[in-house]
Amino acid sequence: MPKLKDVKNNFYYLFAILFMASSCHENVEGCLDIEATSFDFEADVNCCCEYPSFVLNYDYKQTANSETQFRKDLVLSSNAKPFYLVSAVFALTNFRLVSGNDTLTVNENINLTSLENEENLSLRTDFVVVDNNSFSEDLGMFTRNITSYDKLLFDVGFSDVQKKVDPEFLTSSDAQFSNQDELFDMDNQTWNDYYFAVTTDTADITDTVSIAGTLQETLTFEFTNPIDLEIRNDVSLNLRINYLDILNGLDPESVNNNVLNNLIQSNLVMSLDIE
Repeated sequence: MPKLKDVKNNFYYLFAILFMASSCHENVEGCLDIEATSFDFEADVNCCCEYPSFVLNYDYKQTANSETQFRKDLVLSSNAKPFYLVSAVFALTNFRLVSGNDTLTVNENINLTSLENEENLSLRTDFVVVDNNSFSEDLGMFTRNITSYDKLLFDVGFSDVQKKVDPEFLTSSDAQFSNQDELFDMDNQTWNDYYFAVTTDTADITDTVSIAGTLQETLTFEFTNPIDLEIRNDVSLNLRINYLDILNGLDPESVNNNVLNNLIQSNLVMSLDIE
């Protein structure tokens, strides 16, 4: 039978080994959220989680049957006179996937300065300024509530809060406003939601007609097959933009700005589709 002294010694020896082992273990920092793209199963201290992104890709179409990038193609006006599209810029915002009462939106924000010089104007990053040089935009990270969505909704035009942003303080890191120059009316210190410029002679910029205005309309697209979100995967959607549809029926020589704006607004909404 072992002596009491030996039992105590063995106990102290075992305790010392366990203490040394525990003291040698270093905590590993990493993301413990299984929904995150940066999930680390070896971590034991939660931090640094990154989540999937909502990515919008642009698919430019010149006609219904051909796919090309934007180019200065000849277009015939409503009175059969030729003109060219020089510039096309417009804002899209508030992207969300919907299934029943459940809505998925991005949960990433940026802080900007307002026109009233108020710091920390907080904006969700789910908006883009589309121009003819855009190819894709990362709208920000999201966390999913369910795995399948059957509708996409977004608004054409800036929100009221986004129109408070002061362009003077925007930097190259503010990707959502990277193409904003033509949308801000410096004279009136206000934002337009779209800007289009057409010309009858690409060699003479003085013949350019500019069409700019405000527009706030919600578009809804129902998917034939619901989008299934795989865990830790990005959402990637293709936005088709048909510029010939935007210019359909346009007469650049019209002196009635209201007619031009009403036509552009109606055509812009009809020219967008999700694939």
